[in-house]
Amino acid sequence: LIVFSSEAYKNLVVEKYIPTKEKENIIKKSLVIPFGINEFWLKNSYQRKPIKITDRNLKILYVGKINKNKNIELTAKVCQRLIEKNINIQFSVVGECNDNDLKERLMKYKFLNIYPYSSLESILNYYRENDIFIMPSIYESFGLVYAEALSQSLPIIYTKGQGFDGHFPNGFVGCAVDSSSEDELEEAIRYVINNYENLSINAYNSRMKFSWESVARTVLEMI
Repeated sequence: LIVFSSEAYKNLVVEKYIPTKEKENIIKKSLVIPFGINEFWLKNSYQRKPIKITDRNLKILYVGKINKNKNIELTAKVCQRLIEKNINIQFSVVGECNDNDLKERLMKYKFLNIYPYSSLESILNYYRENDIFIMPSIYESFGLVYAEALSQSLPIIYTKGQGFDGHFPNGFVGCAVDSSSEDELEEAIRYVINNYENLSINAYNSRMKFSWESVARTVLEMI
C-alpha cells in the first residue's frame, strides 16, 4: 500500500517518477489520506451565520509564511482589479516575512494589512473575522491552513494541481485556480461571492475529514 497526502501529489509522483508500464499497478496500490490538523481547530470549530457576502465589504485572509511561493501578490493584484470594479475589499495577511522587497511591494496596496503570526487564539479570530481564505501557492505539498480555514466554515481558494487540490470536487468548499492566472482567481472570488452560503456550510461539514482520529481510523482499516 502506498499512501499519499493528496490526490494532486499522487498524480504528480505517478506522472513524473513512475515508468509507464508500472503506473496502473502503482495507482491500484495507492490511497490518499490527508494530514490531520491540530485538535484546537476542531474543538473550536465555528459555523458562521448565513450571509449574503455582497451585503458588506469582502474580507479576504491569508495565513502563513509571507514569501514569493505563497503568491500573495497575485491575490493583491486581483483584489485591486475587483476594487476598480466597485467591490470593496480588505485583505489581511497574517505571518512573518523575511523578504523586505516583497513586504514593501505588498504594503503599497492600501487595502492590504500585514499582521504578525501569534497565538492560535489570535489566528482563530482572524479566520472568524474574514470571509474567504485565499492561498494560490505556486507549489504546495499539502497546506494545513486550508483545513484550518474549513473548520471555521471559511470557503477557500487553492492551487489547481497542488497540495490540497483533489480532496473535494472543485466548487464544493471553494475553488482551485491556476497559480499564474489573475483571471481565474478573479472568477473564483466571484464564484465564492455568488455561492457563499452553500460553500460555507460545506466547509464546516467537511472539517472532520482532517481530524487525526479520522486519519487514524482510515489507516487502521487498511492494516
